[in-house]
Amino acid sequence: MFGVTIIGQLRGCQRFESVTPHGWSQAEMFLLQRAVLVEEWQDGLLLFGGVPADWLQPGARIAFASFPTWYGQVSAELLIDSDAGLATVRASGLAPGIRARLRLFGQLVEEAAGSDGTVVIGVHLGA
Repeated sequence: MFGVTIIGQLRGCQRFESVTPHGWSQAEMFLLQRAVLVEEWQDGLLLFGGVPADWLQPGARIAFASFPTWYGQVSAELLIDSDAGLATVRASGLAPGIRARLRLFGQLVEEAAGSDGTVVIGVHLGA
C-alpha cells in the first residue's frame, strides 16, 4: 500500500508547466558541438568535418582539448594560414596507427597517427 499512497508525490504524476532545461537537451547540444569538431569512424576519426565554411577565414584557429574518443583522448588544432592557402591540423592523443581525416572544401585528406599518437594533416585551399 505504501507505493500507492505516494504516487501523487512522484514527478510523473504531477503537472508542471515546463521541465526544461533538462539533461537531455544539454546532452544533445554537447553532441552537436562535438560532431562539428570530431567524429568517430569505423577505422579512425574525422576532425573538424562539421566546421562551417564561414569559420575558415584567413588566420582562423579552431581547437579542442582532451576529447574522449574510441581511439584515445584527443586534442586537435586547425589553423588557416594568413593568405588562406593552407589549412593545417595537428592532433595528439590518438592510438598509434589510427587514421585521422580532415575534410575541408570538398577535399578529404587522411594520415595515420605515428607511434607517439600525433598526426599532422595539411590541405591546400583554393583553386
